Amino acid sequence: MDLVPGLKQLEGTLSLTADRIGVVKAKMEDILFRAQKIASAAKNNMKDTDSMFGWDLNNYRRDLRTFGMELAALPTALGSMEKPRRPTRTP
Repeated sequence: MDLVPGLKQLEGTLSLTADRIGVVKAKMEDILFRAQKIASAAKNNMKDTDSMFGWDLNNYRRDLRTFGMELAALPTALGSMEKPRRPTRTP
C-alpha cells in the first residue's frame, strides 16, 4: 500500500474509532445512571421500574467486546504504516 492512501485510510479508521469511543462512553454513563437509580430504589424498598436494564447491560457488554476486537486490529494497521518503504527503481 502506498503511503498517502494508507495514511488517509488510517486517518479515517482512527476518526471512526474516536467517534465510537464517545458513543461507548455515553452508553456507559447511561448504564451507570440507571444502575444507581435501581440501587437507590432497592435501598429505599421501592419497586424498580427499569425492566430493560438487564437486556441493555447484556447488549452493552456484547458491543464492548466487539469494539475491543476492533481496537485489537489498530496496532497492526499502525505498524504497517511505520515500516520503511523501499523506493522502486525505474529502468
